[in-house]
Amino acid sequence: MDFTGDSTLGGGVDVIFDNFINGNQLSFNSYTPEILGDTFLINEPFVNTNGKSLDGITFGDVNNGLEGPALVGTLVFDTLVDGNYTLSLIDSIDAGGFFSISGTPQSPAYTTANLTVTPSAVPLPAAAWLMLSGLIGMAYKSKAKQA
Repeated sequence: MDFTGDSTLGGGVDVIFDNFINGNQLSFNSYTPEILGDTFLINEPFVNTNGKSLDGITFGDVNNGLEGPALVGTLVFDTLVDGNYTLSLIDSIDAGGFFSISGTPQSPAYTTANLTVTPSAVPLPAAAWLMLSGLIGMAYKSKAKQA
């Protein structure tokens, strides 16, 4: 987010993500906030009851204001299926939007992130152990039938 030219006292942002795009599931895992201004304004966001948004990422500095570009934190999402996902930012419904140091409402420019996720394949050694244990089990069962 960028507050160049009009420093912000603070506010909140929500992250919208659609759990099911093309049949794939995306779920929120964790949020690690950056320390921006007043630490009492930073809170742990929560997943909305519909499971499609992360609500209430808040930050600010009520004494001096925050100015310029700011990294709010790191979000981690989980998925079991590869696919394309979209994350969008909006003013927080619960925490409210942002206000400048002069008290006027701010409208920061939000961008949309498009994610393409490809889960990693099962490592070859693990696949070999699984196949080997299956073969041993089949051999044991075959030997037990002969006895």
